[in-house]
Amino acid sequence: MDGLIYASSMVMLDSARRKVPVRPLARWLLGLGVAATMAANVAHGLGHGPSGAVVAAWPFLHNLGGMFGPLRQAAGAEFS
Repeated sequence: MDGLIYASSMVMLDSARRKVPVRPLARWLLGLGVAATMAANVAHGLGHGPSGAVVAAWPFLHNLGGMFGPLRQAAGAEFS
């Protein structure tokens, strides 16, 4: 799942650098990878109750923000 997030992010970064539209498949696969990773983390933490699910989801959310911040800067904030 993490490889899917990385690969689709790199496609989006390349599109931004070339100033071409991002292909819809890259956006869909990024969303799918994010959703699958988040679901797996939450499912793992649910054994410890709702607070366990939140704690299990937190590292992924933190890493996601840490990954897309530099990508947006490198692409000149032309991700959309």
